[in-house]
Amino acid sequence: MWLSNAVVPNSDGSDRAGCWVEVVPTGRVRDAGDGAPAGEPVVDASGIEIDPQPHSGVAEALLDAIVNGDREAADALYTDDLVVWHNHDGVERDKAESLELISAIARDFVSVQATDVRRDHLADGYVQRTTFHVVGAGDDESIDTMMRVWVRDARITRIEEYAVGDIGRTGS
Repeated sequence: MWLSNAVVPNSDGSDRAGCWVEVVPTGRVRDAGDGAPAGEPVVDASGIEIDPQPHSGVAEALLDAIVNGDREAADALYTDDLVVWHNHDGVERDKAESLELISAIARDFVSVQATDVRRDHLADGYVQRTTFHVVGAGDDESIDTMMRVWVRDARITRIEEYAVGDIGRTGS
């Protein structure tokens, strides 16, 4: 059985976050990017056995759409009745508004990079923590985000995004 996104101490006393840890019987550790071994059960933080595969493709595709400002890719991922909520304004946006914000990424920024991407897969979607590094006309910003994403039939139905940083110009 494997526990996802565990924090494991290194021999030098520092911590290594986002690892897969085999809970029984050996306590083996795998780096986050390696994923759980094929065919082995995965347990989420609440102790429920889950299958992370159904939403992995959706999660990667949405991250790519955000980073690239790809409106068409996001449109293909979203249900028609999508709702997106942001902590910085408390407003629920519909699909059209969210797609316009995704388009603005390509228009308003020279580059966008996502680092420190960590995901917890859930039965009905996933939680993703990411740091976005954006370069605009003469300024650089880092924005720490956490998104709770609900997925049904490989399409996104709802996103709740929490961001810390200069988010006045951004949002998904």
